Amino acid sequence: MMARLAPRQIVGGGLIAAAFALAMALRIRQATAPMTFDEYASLYFSQHRIDQLWGWWMLRETNPPLFYTLLKVWRMMVPDSQPALRLLPMLLSLAQIALVARFARQRYGVFSAAVAVLLFALSPSDIFQSEDVRGYVLCKLAVTVSFIGLVGALEGEGRRARQW
Repeated sequence: MMARLAPRQIVGGGLIAAAFALAMALRIRQATAPMTFDEYASLYFSQHRIDQLWGWWMLRETNPPLFYTLLKVWRMMVPDSQPALRLLPMLLSLAQIALVARFARQRYGVFSAAVAVLLFALSPSDIFQSEDVRGYVLCKLAVTVSFIGLVGALEGEGRRARQW
C-alpha cells in the first residue's frame, strides 16, 4: 500500500521540479555561446592518450586530469559539436543541483530544497561554469559530495566508515 503525499509535499515537489526545469533552461540557452580559449585547451588535452593524461606529461598542466579523461570518453559517445560537448559540464552541474536538493530536502524540508535549487538555478556563476567545457563543475560536484559525506559522518550515518 502506498502512502499518500500531503498537499504540502506535492506543492514543494512541484516547486523543486519547476526550479530544476528553470536551471536546465538557463543552461541550455547558454550552450551555443562561442567557445573560449580555455575550452579549446580542454579539447586539446582530451585528445591525448590516457597514459599521457595520467603521466608525467601532464605535470605542466595545473588542472587535474580527471575532467580531461571524462571529456575524452564523452567525445567518443557524442557528436563533435559545440552543444554536445557542453552537455557534459551541464549534466555535471545539474547533478550537483540534484544532490543539493536531496540534501536540503532530507535535512530541512521540501521548501528549503526548492529555495536551494532556485538559488543554484539563478546563480550567474553556476550558469557560466556549467556552460564552460572545463573541470570547474566537476570540482564543485566533488566538493558537494564530500560536504554531504562529511555532514553524514558527523551525524553518525557513516559510523562504520569512521571506525577505521
